[in-house]
Amino acid sequence: MRKFIDKVLDFGSRRGFSAGEVYYSSSKSLDLKVFRGEIEKYDTSETGGLSFRGILNGRMGYSYSELVDDSVVEELVNSAYDSAVAVESEDEVFIFGEECSYVDTDNYDPALAQIPIQKKIALVKELEQKIRSADERVLDVHYCTYSEHETKTVLCNTMGKDLSDHRNYALVYAMVSLKDGDAVRTNFDGVVVKKFENINIDAIAKSILDGAIAQIGAKSIKSRNTKVLLDRKAFAALLQVHIDVFSADQVQKGLSPMKGKIGEVVGVSALNIMDDPHRADSVMCASFDGEGYPTSRKHLIENGVLKTFMHNLKTAKKDGVESTGNASRGSYKSSVEVGPNCIVVEGGSHSYEELVRKCGEGVIITELNGLHAGCNPVSGEFSLMASGFEIKDGERSAPITQVVISGNFYKLLEDIEEFGSDVSCELQTVGIFAPSVIIRELTLSGE
Repeated sequence: MRKFIDKVLDFGSRRGFSAGEVYYSSSKSLDLKVFRGEIEKYDTSETGGLSFRGILNGRMGYSYSELVDDSVVEELVNSAYDSAVAVESEDEVFIFGEECSYVDTDNYDPALAQIPIQKKIALVKELEQKIRSADERVLDVHYCTYSEHETKTVLCNTMGKDLSDHRNYALVYAMVSLKDGDAVRTNFDGVVVKKFENINIDAIAKSILDGAIAQIGAKSIKSRNTKVLLDRKAFAALLQVHIDVFSADQVQKGLSPMKGKIGEVVGVSALNIMDDPHRADSVMCASFDGEGYPTSRKHLIENGVLKTFMHNLKTAKKDGVESTGNASRGSYKSSVEVGPNCIVVEGGSHSYEELVRKCGEGVIITELNGLHAGCNPVSGEFSLMASGFEIKDGERSAPITQVVISGNFYKLLEDIEEFGSDVSCELQTVGIFAPSVIIRELTLSGE
């Protein structure tokens, strides 16, 4: 691979590129799905390829190939040459080559890949059996799945960078359907882990079943403005939809309401949102970004004040600041964009149970649906189907469903009254660690 990369970079230099870069990525995945004690799905896949970026007369050319052999060297570079000639943008372009240090992130566990496949099959079969036999009201267990992913990334350029990353992780999840009179209640849950031994199927089965059982008898309630306890899954989901407003690229395009607000108060004083690519328990750890720039831990919001946007080299140059190490590439086929590494919302000192008591009267929202259709990140307005529970006299009460929660995300950041201590990363929002929070008031539409 390194010899091939050297050939690409060498031919790029001979073709007239003043700087060149090769970005290689490959991925392997395993998906096991069990249904009623039998293996319904057993898929393995492997994909990979590389891209070449080069600077030609101040313009960036780009091309990619799924083939990695000498036969594509000239075509790869020539395609990038044609791409650079066609570029009309006046934006300054960069290939990073400054000397710097990188934090060593522990992303790969060789033991995970070496676990016998029989053991992985047995685990997911046992999970299904535990869920199915735990309650007589269980109708079926859906999506009882073990999924494993491994990726390798190499970034080399003519500026002296020779970087690599190797990571793997596993996901275990299932969905249960449960009989509730004439209605059916469902719940989906699971975990994402870096180590096989951290998979606790008893805890997963309990979480999935408890979530479905708790919704028995759920119904709509009367419309009103109410205090809301957003549990960590719901809060993380809402944050995920709006996270691009902290992208400098979106700001510079006029698509973020955060434009011009660096140094201003945008949330309650206890609000701290960080991008932390070095968090040990995250599967999104990274020592370098999509341009080879070193990643770092930084506050997007600190004590309620907007501190920085996420930058790559191009957006940083436009704003006259340093890159924040947030250059993002979806794959070797993707151009360089801006994206988060690992978003962390700092928690408070109160347990979930204490939050319920502090809420007094209101509702708990545990699930939000229609997030992409029901949210407008530019205005912040959202209106989402939701379910959860009422809170009466400081205790969780009857389950609720078929209600709509409405509000404004940016006002919500200013209306957080309490932060829970239950900071966690959920399967549904991998890459975001968030606590449960109490919101002063949102609009609930029901009966």
